[in-house]
Parts: sequence; structure tokens; C-alpha cells
Amino acid sequence: VHRGRLRDGREVAVKVQRPGVAEAILEDMEILAGLARTADRVTTLGRRLHFADWVHEFSGMLQAELDYRQEADNLERFARHFEDDPRLCVPVPLRDLSGRRVLVMTLIDGMRIAEVPDVRRIELDMRGLAESLLRGYLDQVFVHGDLHADPHPGNVLITADDRLALVDFGMVAHVAPRLRTRLLRLLLAAVDGRGETVADILAAASQPLRGFVDADFSRDVARVVARYSAHGRSGLYSEGRMFFDMVRLATDHGLRTPPELSLFGKTLLNLESVCDALDSGLDRRALVSAHLQGVVLR
Repeated sequence: VHRGRLRDGREVAVKVQRPGVAEAILEDMEILAGLARTADRVTTLGRRLHFADWVHEFSGMLQAELDYRQEADNLERFARHFEDDPRLCVPVPLRDLSGRRVLVMTLIDGMRIAEVPDVRRIELDMRGLAESLLRGYLDQVFVHGDLHADPHPGNVLITADDRLALVDFGMVAHVAPRLRTRLLRLLLAAVDGRGETVADILAAASQPLRGFVDADFSRDVARVVARYSAHGRSGLYSEGRMFFDMVRLATDHGLRTPPELSLFGKTLLNLESVCDALDSGLDRRALVSAHLQGVVLR
């Protein structure tokens, strides 16, 4: 990504794809797909989990990320979604100067959260920024159906006018309405400590494979949810960590979870890192619970 200047004097950011990257990635994915098909054919784990399907889904996401026209679409969509919160902003793409492998955007000047001096932190409403970020991303998933999996601290800037700027929207998945509802119910049940309900929702959203035993799975998921209930408020066991543990348990028990579940866990872990960097004392669990109740009411 390079800094540039238009003929009218406006400063822009120019994202240029390295030559040969798309071809190299496609070649790598073909090799991985071949290995996955072999594993599915000759190993017990492969026959149970179908690695080739996972590689196929991952390959589709990577190919979408290589087309910068899709990233421009993502930027415009998220900008519309963030319009009601003046604390959040994203770059605006310049369509007539952009294409498949070049993306020109308005330049956003800012500093990474870790670079903000202590003196300025005192002046900033860091908690308010963290709350806006978390609410905004919960709405992206559960209201608009957009899952941006990369909101890590390196992709979040604090601007001179005290806003949070989010950059790099290549990895965005769409969550279908039915799965969106299940994710919402699952997270609400986890926040309420209803482990058996979480297990039922997760099983209904997943594909059962050979050897799946519902009772064993429900018991183990209930333990994970109980751990979250006991330590979630302190931050010792977070929402993102809980989601990844549930995906691992589902795999161990013979369930193939939707890929969006892992992406949502990744998004939550990244958001937790940003929120901790902004305000480590934020009660994320209480905020998530209150905001999701509002989403349900709406």
C-alpha cells in the first residue's frame, strides 16, 4: 500500500497486488486440494472430516480476496453501515481509478492503538471507542450479515479527530439469514450459561459425520459454556476462545461446523485484542449481552 496524490491535490492510498501473487496462490491451492483428496481417501480422519471440502471453501475465500473490486464493494457497504456512529470510519474507494489488482482509496491518517501516547489516551474516550467498535461489528454480523474476519490491532487506527478508522476489508464473508439467526441464538445462550441449548443449536447448524454421539457432545459443550460463565466477565475465558473450543469439540465428536463459525471466532478474538488495547477494563460480556438483546428486539 502506497501513499499517492491525485492531480486535484487529494491524498490517497494505493493498494497494488504484487505481480504473480494470484497465480502462485492458485497453484498452492491446487497442491493443497490434491493432498486433501489423498487424505480423504487413505486416512480415517480424512474420510470422517472431508478435508477437500475445507480446502475448497478456503480457496474460494482467498480468490475473492484477490479481486480488489470486491474489497471496494466491502468498503462501500461497511461505510453505509457505520453511518449512524460518528466514531467509526473506513476509507472510501475511488472506483474510476481502481480495478481487479489496484485499489485506490481516500487516505486516512492515523496511528495504531499501541502507538498512542499516554497523554493522548487520557484525553480520548477509549472506552467509548471500544464500545462503538464492538457494537458496530455485532451489528455487521447479526443485522447486515457481513463477517469481516480481520479487525486486528494492525488494521485499526485512531485518527486526529478521535475516530477509529478500519482498513483492509479483503476478507469478508456473507452470513445467510438462517445461519445468522442460529449464531445469534447460540451466542445469547452462551452468555446466559445455557450449555445444552448451545449444543443443540450447534448440532442443528452442523453436518453430523460418522460416529457422532449427541449426548457426549452436549455434555462437553456444557462444560465449555460453564467455564465461560465462570470466567467470561473477568476476560480470562473470552467469547472468541469459547467459539474456537466449540469448533474443536464439534470436530472431535464428529460434527462438521459451518466455516462461518470459525471465522466468527476469529473476528471475536481480533476484536477482543483491539478492545483490550483501547480499554482493558471493558466488560465485554455485559456489552455483548445487552447489545444482542437489543438486536433481538429490533
